[in-house]
Amino acid sequence: MPRFVEDRDTWIREVVQSPDLPHLATRVGIYLAMQMTETHRRDAMASIEEIAAAVHASQRGVISALGQLEGQGYLGIERKRHKGNRYWLLSQG
Repeated sequence: MPRFVEDRDTWIREVVQSPDLPHLATRVGIYLAMQMTETHRRDAMASIEEIAAAVHASQRGVISALGQLEGQGYLGIERKRHKGNRYWLLSQG
């Protein structure tokens, strides 16, 4: 298994097992992580609207979830106006 996939899977386990993340933040994190692959990209590009539709949540809920993931050091975010934001996983180790 490629190293990136192992690291991504470890990250997903950490997010799922975190007692400090609400369920929506976990779902948003897993959705973004699953968009990332070794051969394609090590980051994900997605709009708030796209994420909200994928995880069946409100845009406001997704914005809050992203803030929680970023604030707890799980996710890096490059915000782009009128485009999809860029997201990457941050190591907890």
